[in-house]
Amino acid sequence: GKGQLWTWLRHPVDQQVSFFAHKKSLDQDHPEFDYQIGRYHSVTEWARSSEYVDNVMLRSLLGKPATGPAYWTKNDVDTAKELLRRKAHIGLLERKGESVARFVSHFSVPPGFRECEERLLQWAWPNKNRHSDIEENTEAYEILAARNELDMELYNYAKQLFALQKPLTVMQDDQPSDHEKHNIYGDSEKDEGDLSDEVDVQEEVEIVDENEQEEESEDVKTETK
Repeated sequence: GKGQLWTWLRHPVDQQVSFFAHKKSLDQDHPEFDYQIGRYHSVTEWARSSEYVDNVMLRSLLGKPATGPAYWTKNDVDTAKELLRRKAHIGLLERKGESVARFVSHFSVPPGFRECEERLLQWAWPNKNRHSDIEENTEAYEILAARNELDMELYNYAKQLFALQKPLTVMQDDQPSDHEKHNIYGDSEKDEGDLSDEVDVQEEVEIVDENEQEEESEDVKTETK
């Protein structure tokens, strides 16, 4: 069957606040200590700087550079949405319990997984660090949301996908309406056999290169004869 992935997504502003707090909590001799981030006293100051790396979720999905400036187009966002729609089972950190329940129902899990779920998701989440949340309509929130505008769009789309991917065991009344589906998929859903050019562009390039090499090889054989 076709490969699929399970991905955990987090609100971009929350993710950036947590990332900043984690880096600031590290000692200078820690291998993950970031000297650039260490210079800033607040997440707002960091987000305003030229060293700030925006839209990390989109960068990760599309293979963009993890540091430095990135140049985005509307097509980049559409490609990332298509990747999530076609390939990903969405888990939302803000809805951990429901997300894990879906994971358990969809995949075969080993005995004792419930113990791991309790231990990891509730009190021993990896890299968990204590920090103050940033409220909406504050200066820090608005700056981070603006710097990560494309990740915000992608995350809101992922939340719609999360609603559509409800297990079949839920009540029919809880299923997304046709109108909600239309808002996500448009006038018609793409056929599962039609992969977007952007998603599989690397594979297509490799196939084209192989075909060209075979054609050149055949030409050489013909000339030799």
